[in-house]
Amino acid sequence: MFGPAALPDLLSEFLVSDEANKRAVSVQVVQRTGDGIVRGIATTEVDAVPRGATVLNTGQQTPTPIYQIFLKNGRPISPIR
Repeated sequence: MFGPAALPDLLSEFLVSDEANKRAVSVQVVQRTGDGIVRGIATTEVDAVPRGATVLNTGQQTPTPIYQIFLKNGRPISPIR
């Protein structure tokens, strides 16, 4: 949970430690749900992330926001709201 002053901006990038696979999972903040909690979408392939995993706030926006991802036919996916 985040304090009121530390609540991350939308589209911020976090790296979540995936110890089992010895890598970091990139997560994009897409919603502030209230009470210091945010919802994110993994932008790298992941099956699951265990509770208590280490999370690093990169302090940057994701290089490819989820709403800029395109389908194979070239049409953009609608932005998440």
